[in-house]
Amino acid sequence: MSLLKQLLASVTIIMGLILVGSTAVSVDAVRQYLNGQLQSQSDNTASILALMLSQPANQDAAIRETLMTALFDSGQFRAISLKGANQVVLFERTLMPRTDRAAAPEWFRRLLPLRPAEAVRDVMNGWKQVGVLSVAVDDASADDVLWRSTVRLLILILAVGTAWALLVVLLVRWFKKALSREIRSQLEVLDNNGAAPSVSGSFPVPGLKDVSRALQDAKARVQARGQALNERIDSLETEVNHDPVTGLPNLKYFMDRMQRETQEVNSGAASLNSGYVLLMRQHDLARINSVMTRAEVDQWLRNVGQSIALAQQDNDAEQCLLARLNGSDFALLIHAADSSEALVKAKNVRRVLDRLRIAVEEGSLCRWTYALAGYRSGTDIGAMLSSLDLGVMKEENLGHDVIEVVEQDLASGDPEFDS
Repeated sequence: MSLLKQLLASVTIIMGLILVGSTAVSVDAVRQYLNGQLQSQSDNTASILALMLSQPANQDAAIRETLMTALFDSGQFRAISLKGANQVVLFERTLMPRTDRAAAPEWFRRLLPLRPAEAVRDVMNGWKQVGVLSVAVDDASADDVLWRSTVRLLILILAVGTAWALLVVLLVRWFKKALSREIRSQLEVLDNNGAAPSVSGSFPVPGLKDVSRALQDAKARVQARGQALNERIDSLETEVNHDPVTGLPNLKYFMDRMQRETQEVNSGAASLNSGYVLLMRQHDLARINSVMTRAEVDQWLRNVGQSIALAQQDNDAEQCLLARLNGSDFALLIHAADSSEALVKAKNVRRVLDRLRIAVEEGSLCRWTYALAGYRSGTDIGAMLSSLDLGVMKEENLGHDVIEVVEQDLASGDPEFDS
């Protein structure tokens, strides 16, 4: 059972106890009132009749009997008796109980009995006591009044209880809808990344403001945790796919990109030989580390990457991808329509690196070697990178400062790109 249902059930039980208690108190109050009225009627009637019987003109036994008979025949009394001074019964009338006309059932009479209303008075003849008069009022009509009052009160209580039950049902349904609407509103904010929800979040009941505030706090915590998680994921992706020194994509990212490029070519999304790779190798990195501090070398490598990337922005930066494959090797993925365009871009890169060459020993400058290859449908990426590696090694052995073209159709156009 939910907390709301437990609360409403507790309130309903309390309301039931209050209604039952108020019913019992009300019925008992009516019963006490009727007892008082019956006793008052008995006392008044006994006093008046005793006074009449004590009059000198009514000392005759026949007159007394006539007066008491007339009073008994009114039907309001259950018993009237007159006993002499020696306890001899001078007059006695008793009304037989009749249940055929009674409105109150017998079980109700036994459950809520009325107190017997009987009054006793002395009948005098001057200063001499003639006898003792006893009058008992008939309580059948009082039982009927108490029964009808109780029935009306129970009907009222049942009506109130039914109305309360309906109100509880409507309240539960309304609260569920309102709470569901508020939760959907906050979830829409989460789905829309903080944009305004389509469902209004304002409610006329102040109690829902606390619920809305709690949901907004939870939403803020979830968003903060989600943002922190996204930042952590981005950081991990950067650590996995980028070089920690230069911030450039690493070998893994480059190989994945090459795999996608060859798949695009194979699927016909680009023309054959529309992609080229330029491999750049720094052959004097060990000598650079010996003449410069680690921080200076890292800054120089970052400058190398930034300068190459800046040179590509003059053309179409989206057509190129610069990556650092290892400590000494950089690779540039070039989207070009033909070999001449690819060689022009490679020349721009070599010009930038020539400006960044630094002195290592005895005034000599550090050396860069280059190799350029194209990829086509069915090209083995590993084999292509191996051929590029052989190309830069060949240029290093020859001591040339040219771009070694390892792709046959490119070589036919311009086998060497001299400095």
